[in-house]
Amino acid sequence: MFMLIGLSGPTGAGKSTAADLLGSELGFPVLGFADPIRRSAAEYFGITLAELESRKRTDPQVRLLLCLIGDHARALQWDVYLREMGKRIGAYRDHGAAGVVVHDLRTQIEAEWLRLEGGALIHLQREGARFSGDHETEMGVSAEPEDRVIRNPGTIEGLRGELLSALVDIRRKAAA
Repeated sequence: MFMLIGLSGPTGAGKSTAADLLGSELGFPVLGFADPIRRSAAEYFGITLAELESRKRTDPQVRLLLCLIGDHARALQWDVYLREMGKRIGAYRDHGAAGVVVHDLRTQIEAEWLRLEGGALIHLQREGARFSGDHETEMGVSAEPEDRVIRNPGTIEGLRGELLSALVDIRRKAAA
């Protein structure tokens, strides 16, 4: 059975780290709704994705640029990122992948889409990590009863333990 796992939480909660841990633990590819934006921006500026991510963490203008690109693309076609993600997940499913981890659910629409696709949503919380509220993608996603909410204790091993516990719960509920 194909497993779709989405991660949500504020900047600094550990979404990327959690996605890497889950991807490694389960052998799942890690995807993001904003991957097309990040790839385009990195290519435009002639830098690697790693360099873009590093700049995004230190220069607020980079994050703003990525948000503006996303805003304008959604203004032209509101479901552009949902359709693109659906295609990428479908390609992995068609090629026999056991599942996919989506590391950057930032809007309510993305969360609702993931749930409708049969995905499990894990909300990450971490001391000191807060939603800035300065953009639609920094407002947070509401946790529904079927979602898992975990606390990132701030260590890799602690986070791994929380994620594995959530996976047990997700698998148990999927089997019921």
